[in-house]
Amino acid sequence: MAAMARAVFKNESGVTEMLSMPSSTRNCAKSGKSDGPWPQMPTLVPLTALDNTDIRILQLLQHDARITSKEIADKLGKSITPVYERIKKMEEKGYIKRYVALLDKDLIGKNLTAFTTVQLKEHSQSALRGFEKEVIKFQEVMECYHLTGQFDFLIKVAIQDMKEYNAFLMNKLATLSNVGGVQTYFVLSEGKVETAYALQAGTGKKGVKK
Repeated sequence: MAAMARAVFKNESGVTEMLSMPSSTRNCAKSGKSDGPWPQMPTLVPLTALDNTDIRILQLLQHDARITSKEIADKLGKSITPVYERIKKMEEKGYIKRYVALLDKDLIGKNLTAFTTVQLKEHSQSALRGFEKEVIKFQEVMECYHLTGQFDFLIKVAIQDMKEYNAFLMNKLATLSNVGGVQTYFVLSEGKVETAYALQAGTGKKGVKK
């Protein structure tokens, strides 16, 4: 079992801070804003509405979003127009949310990753919504999750070094009025970071047609 160093203290804002250095952590998407009483699950067509061709298209796009409709058509043995139409329909139905470029975090100076759990003082619906609304405004926060269990939120923070994390903690996170305690884990190494979901072809029903 890997050793873990931990320091516990109260900062000037009265927030109890616990810093830990574990040998591993879990990979955890930055939450979006919600107009409702609390973030709701988006309404999506179920995976069974996709046929095998749709799933293969999604598999290819997940690994290379720059791949063209022609290249996909060639790989699947299909004509270009039906492939293009399938992609557009999956975009319209919400299967494909957006296309992005994945950057090398070390080359852009985000060498340190921290996972911080947050306990709130108050747990009313408005308090939970209020914390989430404020914390996702911080540019250092890459992902934010509302949790069950001991902690209320888990946030993933990308920073350059410990100095930048301390500035984030003291000048941003700890200034939120409802924060009662935080516990931070710093990543030592990454065993796996995956952006592509596992999709199994062969089990779906026809939905998005040619």
